[in-house]
Amino acid sequence: MHQSWRYVAAVVAGALFAGAGGLTVGLEIWSFALAVSAALVLGQFRFFGGQGKQVPVVAAFALANGSAESATALGQLLLMVGLGALSALLTNFVMAPAIRFRDAENAVLDFTDTMRDLASGLAEELRGEVSESRIDYWTRRSESLDSIAGSAWDAVERQENRVRLNPRRLLPRQQTPKRLSGYRTWILALERASRDVESITKGLQNLYGGHYDHIALGGEFQHAYADLLEETASILQGIHDEQEPGRDTVSKQLAHRLDEALASVSECRRRMMRDPGDEEPARAALFTDLSRLLGELNRAREHSGESG
Repeated sequence: MHQSWRYVAAVVAGALFAGAGGLTVGLEIWSFALAVSAALVLGQFRFFGGQGKQVPVVAAFALANGSAESATALGQLLLMVGLGALSALLTNFVMAPAIRFRDAENAVLDFTDTMRDLASGLAEELRGEVSESRIDYWTRRSESLDSIAGSAWDAVERQENRVRLNPRRLLPRQQTPKRLSGYRTWILALERASRDVESITKGLQNLYGGHYDHIALGGEFQHAYADLLEETASILQGIHDEQEPGRDTVSKQLAHRLDEALASVSECRRRMMRDPGDEEPARAALFTDLSRLLGELNRAREHSGESG
């Protein structure tokens, strides 16, 4: 729309320059050169943007075909330009695709799926015979979350640019800003939570990679922590299934499950930290990271609106 108005303004300016010469002194070589030169200068103004080149083109055209010597001909020229611009705008409104957010939505849900796979994968490792090579694998997977977050941000930015160029955004009942704001909220939360996932994997890597030979988490702790990770993975799956980032209000089920998960972490921490011995720092760090991860998801839920 902005380009259409600039185009009309450029044509009007060019016609005025042509008329200033044609209606006063007539078509003379010197008046032609003066009008076109002045139009060239005016066309450089930032107001016209990329349409500035139309100012001298219209001025030269109107002078060359004699339209500049007749007020009626100039009026007809401006009328045709106005009708053409209006027709283009109406065509864009009719032919423009409906505003959808599929790319942005998929980027956020893909981010969620990767986080879910990491939590579920780590839970499975802790329930079995933990091997250094497998923990190293999940650590590398967690380190790739930064690039996934960057891709999600890029997808939302591209969506914002497409929306700005889509004239349907001017129609009533378009909730574009709110929808995109919801995606940004969840990407930010997932990006912060991804750092906690990375911290968890690196903590396990240090424990099972031989960095602390005298510390072992113990089978009971491993299974309890695996249950918490599985519960976290289930919440992330629920975010995907319910398409929470695209909702106007957060589902009651997600709010309830997040509250339950945070309570489970607190209870497990209380039970497992009664007499941890040398394991205390390692256990405390793992509990803290998981609490922060769930806390980030909970903040995204709170900022997305009241439960509906």
